[in-house]
Amino acid sequence: MSATNFCQNCGAKLEPGATFCGSCGNPVQPQQPPQQPQQPQFDLNKAGQQFSEGVNEVAGTFKQAANDINTRYAPAANQAINRIESGDAVYYIPKDTLQDKFTCFHGRLNRLPYFLRSIVIGVIYAIGMGVMEAGDFGVLIGLVVVVASAYMSITLGIRRLHDLDKSGWLVLLCLIPVVNFFVGLYMLFAKGTTGPNKYGPDPLIPNLG
Repeated sequence: MSATNFCQNCGAKLEPGATFCGSCGNPVQPQQPPQQPQQPQFDLNKAGQQFSEGVNEVAGTFKQAANDINTRYAPAANQAINRIESGDAVYYIPKDTLQDKFTCFHGRLNRLPYFLRSIVIGVIYAIGMGVMEAGDFGVLIGLVVVVASAYMSITLGIRRLHDLDKSGWLVLLCLIPVVNFFVGLYMLFAKGTTGPNKYGPDPLIPNLG
């Protein structure tokens, strides 16, 4: 419709297509079509730039967090690990401290220390199970002891597998019933690699393990 339906001056009804009001003679004002809201245009380049900036910001945050962790914990880790160079190979061997004997993943562990430390962990595990029967608070304490003993058992198993020149991931086979029995016997009785392997020098050689 190009004109209004009613005169804006007197309110009389207008004929279709009229340019003047038949009652008052006032010119008819054409009706303005409603303005359509302008749709925002998608800028692919701007969106790509914003995405790239977001990725860089997230990457920078992770990098800063990694640097903070390395700054905070690397000195303590370096104090707990011996760095040994043998020819072109570099080995990281835990120092002879009580904590690193039971909690370090690096280096190798031969049969006798593995057997003796496994007995100690077994005793700790049994104590934790006994404490769990003492009540609600005992359950919490016992659970902490049991989890700690399981963690120490895993670290010993990994280092024992390293002594056999095997990947530490094979310790996960101990979670499979029946299979864990044979894996346990293998780790307990199999002789480690003679001389150095990719996980470190032979622990039976003096001053190196």
